[in-house]
Amino acid sequence: MTLTPGTRVGPYEIVAPLGAGGMGEVYRASDTRLDRTVAIKILPSPLAADPQFQDRFEREARTLSRLTHANICRLYDVGEVPSHGPLGRTTHFLVMEYLEGETLAARLARGSLPLDRALRHATEIADALDGAHRHGIVHRDLKPGNIMLTEAGAKLLDFGLAKPPRVLPPAGSMTVSAPVTAEGTLLGTLQYMAPEQLEGRETDARSDIWAFGCVLFEMLTGRPAFAADSQAGAIAAILERKPPSFASSRALQHVVARCLRKEADERWQSARDLRFALEWVAEAPHAEHLQTAVVRRARERVLATAVVGFAIVAAVLAASMMLTEPSRTIEGRFDVMLPQNVSFHNWSDAPILSPDGRHVAFAASDDGVRRLMVRRVADGRVMALAGTEGVYGDPFWSSDGKSVAFFAGRQLKRVAVSGEPAVSVCACESYGRGGSWNQHGVLLFEDRSGIRSVREDGTGLQSVTRLAEGDFAHLAPAFLPDGRHFLYASFGERAGIYAASLEGGAATRIVEQGMKAQYVADGYVLFTRGGALFAQPFDLRARQLRGAPFTVAEDVLEGFSASNNGVVAYRPATMRLSRLAWFGRDGRRLSVVSDTGQLALISLSPSGRKVAIQRRDESSNSDLWLLDQTTGIASKLTTDPAYDGDPVWSPDERRLVFTSNRLGRFTLFQKDLITGKEEPLLADPPSPGASVDDWSADGRFVIFRRGFGDAIYSLPMEGEPKPQLIAEMPANSDQSHLSPDGKWLAFQANEVGRWEVYVAAFPGFTEKRQVSPNGGMEPIWRPDGRELFYLDLDGRLMAVPVSTEPAFDLGTPDPLFQTGMRPNLLNQYAAARDGQKFLLLEPDRSARESLTFLLDWPARLRSQ
Repeated sequence: MTLTPGTRVGPYEIVAPLGAGGMGEVYRASDTRLDRTVAIKILPSPLAADPQFQDRFEREARTLSRLTHANICRLYDVGEVPSHGPLGRTTHFLVMEYLEGETLAARLARGSLPLDRALRHATEIADALDGAHRHGIVHRDLKPGNIMLTEAGAKLLDFGLAKPPRVLPPAGSMTVSAPVTAEGTLLGTLQYMAPEQLEGRETDARSDIWAFGCVLFEMLTGRPAFAADSQAGAIAAILERKPPSFASSRALQHVVARCLRKEADERWQSARDLRFALEWVAEAPHAEHLQTAVVRRARERVLATAVVGFAIVAAVLAASMMLTEPSRTIEGRFDVMLPQNVSFHNWSDAPILSPDGRHVAFAASDDGVRRLMVRRVADGRVMALAGTEGVYGDPFWSSDGKSVAFFAGRQLKRVAVSGEPAVSVCACESYGRGGSWNQHGVLLFEDRSGIRSVREDGTGLQSVTRLAEGDFAHLAPAFLPDGRHFLYASFGERAGIYAASLEGGAATRIVEQGMKAQYVADGYVLFTRGGALFAQPFDLRARQLRGAPFTVAEDVLEGFSASNNGVVAYRPATMRLSRLAWFGRDGRRLSVVSDTGQLALISLSPSGRKVAIQRRDESSNSDLWLLDQTTGIASKLTTDPAYDGDPVWSPDERRLVFTSNRLGRFTLFQKDLITGKEEPLLADPPSPGASVDDWSADGRFVIFRRGFGDAIYSLPMEGEPKPQLIAEMPANSDQSHLSPDGKWLAFQANEVGRWEVYVAAFPGFTEKRQVSPNGGMEPIWRPDGRELFYLDLDGRLMAVPVSTEPAFDLGTPDPLFQTGMRPNLLNQYAAARDGQKFLLLEPDRSARESLTFLLDWPARLRSQ
C-alpha cells in the first residue's frame, strides 16, 4: 500500500488501508469537512502515468456518478492531488461510501449461504443490476469479490473497470488460481465470464445475468458453477458443459439454469424479470412451500400450548419427535427467547441435549444462585437439581441419559436426573467446556494439563492427552461410538479438532481451527469454526473425514449440542448487543456515546477523551476501534483477520498494547497511533501464549498473563524488554490491574470454585488478600486511587474504599447499582477520574437471550 495513516489526500485524512487490487488501492479515511468516514480509491503510481488506466479510472467515476441505488456503493467525490502530493506525481482518487461488512467471497469461504439469506441477497443484487442496466451500464465483472454484505444488505462494487472483451488475452496473461482469475488484465475474472465474452462476441446486460447465475449457484452450494484446474479447463467448462445440478426447489433450479444458458437469447432478458422470478421463488405457494407451511402450522399449534421460556423449547423438541415421516424432508428452525431471569454465564456456554433429545440440561441463576437445571420434554417439568450449586460451564450426559456430569467447586460431579443427591467424581481444574460419558462408565473431561479420563466411581483417573509445546488447552472431549476413541479441540499453535484414543498414541488432526466437535448417529461429525456449524461425513473405522463440509448454521457462538434424533441446539451469535453509555453512581444513564453493536470490551484513555473498543464478528474474530468522545468519530485500528483484543493505553495516549493471535500464538502487539506502525512486543512469548492486562500509570511496566492465567508477568517498557514472573497462580486468573501508585495489583482468580477479586503487593506478590466476599470479577481502580471497583456475580457494580495512610487498607464493598451486564473475562466498564460516573457497555435489554433449534438438520445433507 502506498499511503500511510495521517496522509492527507485533499480534505481527506487516511486512517487505514482496506485493500489493493489491479485497478486501485482502497483506504479508510476521514472527511475532515463533514466528520464522516469514507473509502478512498487511488490509482497506484505504476498505473497513474498510463492513459489507458486513467481512462478506466475516470470511466468508473462517471459510471458511479449516474447510479443512485440502495444496493450500489455510492460515489461522493473525485479529485486529484498535484505532483507535490504524497506519491511524487498527480494522484487520482475517488471518494466512496464506506461499507462495514465482508465481501461475498469472504463469506463463501466458509461455505454456502442459508436459503433465505441467499434469496434475499440475490434479489438485492438483481435489483442493483436492473438499476445499472436501465442506465445503459453493464457491470462486466460481477463476482463475489465485488459484492459487499452489510447490515443494510448486499452492495455492488467496482462498476466500469473492464472493457467488453473482443478476443481472449494472450497465453500466460491470466493467472490460474482458486478461483481462476486474470488479475490486472482487462478481462476481470474468467470463472464468471459468459460464453460470448470468451468468444469475443458482443456483450450486453445478459452477460451480467450469466455472471449472476454463477454467483447465485455459488451462494446456494458453496462451490463454483464451472470449476477447473486450469485456464483451458475453465474455458471448456463454460463453453461446453452444463452447470452441475444442485438440490433445491425446481423453481429455483429453473432460475439458475436459465441464467446459465449458453446463448444469451435463451437467458433471462432483463435483470428485472430475474428479480421477479427470485421474489416468486421466495414467496409463491408452490407445492414445496405449501408442504413447509403445513408443517409450520402444525408446529405452531404445538407451540401455542407452551408457556414462555424453556416451555417453548420443550414444545419444539416434542414437535420434532411427533412429526410424521414426510416432515423429515424439511429442515425446520426455531429461535426461542429465554425468560428474563435466565442467562448463560460465559461466551461458550450452551444448552446440552440428552442423547435421545428428551431432556435439556443447562446452568441458570435461581434466586442469585447458579444451579443445574434439567427440562423434561414429556411434561414440561423443570427441575433444579439438588447439590449442583455453583455449577459452571457445560454439563454432559451419561450415554443412557439418566445422569448428568457437571463442574462446580473445582470438582467434577455427577447427579441423577431422578433426584438422587449429587456426588463428587474427582478433583479437577476444568475450563468448563464440557466432557463426555461413554457406555462403559468412563468420563472424559479437560483440565489444565490436557484431557483426563476417570471411571464414574472416581477410580482410574489418568491423563489421555498432554499439552505439547505451543498448546494453549485441550477442550471439549467427545466420545466416538466405540467408547474408546474420542474427539477434542486443541487451542494454540496446533489448533484444530483431533481424534485420539484412551489407549494413548499419537492424536490425528481432522479439522484445522475447529472449536468443538461431536459425532452424531447419522455418520457425520459436527464442528464449529469461524462462527459457523459444519457437518462432514466421518469414517469411523479410519477416523477420518470424507467429502466436503456442509454448512448447517452460520450464526453459532461456540457451544452447541446434538441429539440422536436429528435435533441441534445452539446459541446464536447475534445476541450479544450493547451500547456505550455514561452512568452516574446512582445508576442513571447520563448520556449515550455510541449506538448498539456487537461490542466486547472497552478501554478508557488516561485523559478520558478516547475509548479503545474491541468489536467481535460472527466468526469469533475481533478488531479494535478508536472512538473520540469529543468528535464522536470512530476509526478502525486493526484489520487483520484474527483475534485482536484487550487494548491497554500508554500514559501519553500515543500507543496501545493489545493481544493478538495473528502469528499463530496469542502474544502482545504494540501499535503507534501516530505512525500507525504495529509490531510484536514479545520476541519469544511464553507457551502456550500471552494476553495483556494493564500498563502502569508511570509507563514502566506492562502486565500480562500466560495461557488461561496460570501465571502473571510484568514486562519492562524501559531498557531490555525481558518478562519478569510475578506469580505462578494455583488456578485461572484474569484482569490484573495495577493501582495508580503502582504498589498493588488487583486481579480475579478462580481458586475456590468461583471467581473472586484479590489484591497483592507489587512486584513481590505478598500480602495477598481477598476483596469480594461472595464472588467478583472485572476489578478496576478508580484513576485517583481512592476506590477499587468490581462486578459481583449478579452484575452489580461494587465500590471498595481504599486508604493508604498510615497503611494500605480496603473497606467494605458497597453496591452502587445493577448494571445488567454479565460479569466475564472482559473489561466491560471504566470509571471517570473522580469516580462519580462510569462508562458501561450497556446491554440491549430489549434483546433477551435466545436459543436456536434445528429440527432434522440431516435432511438437507441427504438432499445434496
